[in-house]
Amino acid sequence: MDRSIDINLFVLYFKLCTDFRETRRVFDLVLVKYDNLCTLMVSEYIKAGRPESSLQLFFELLRLGAEPSRFTLSAVIKACSVLGKLRMGCCFHAIVLKHGFHSDNVILIALIEFYGRNGQLNEMCQLFDELRELGAICLVFVRKCLGFCI
Repeated sequence: MDRSIDINLFVLYFKLCTDFRETRRVFDLVLVKYDNLCTLMVSEYIKAGRPESSLQLFFELLRLGAEPSRFTLSAVIKACSVLGKLRMGCCFHAIVLKHGFHSDNVILIALIEFYGRNGQLNEMCQLFDELRELGAICLVFVRKCLGFCI
């Protein structure tokens, strides 16, 4: 299947199917799991209130040899944030550093939210200092994270 067809098919599945088992079954049938498709699956599990399933899928993909992208890593960091998994999130932070994504704003925002939700103000502030651009979205996330700490 063409990449754009894969993605569009899954977007349609997520909109129309309330049962993720069918969507997951179709995902498992796709022979080549492109990164954007993997990121979509991981992210949709989180949106559906199933962050634990997103982490399980991520680890399955790693076992199959998938290389995580910055978007996939930001999604699993979000799952750790939602679940309050401080140790696991710190491990993902190490993976971010290993893959050279440490200066990417998408990753930094996910990490800022993660550390903020988990009450780790020093780490959160340190990452905030590393942001290259202080756009409105960055400031909204930092403000949101400070709300978790108060």
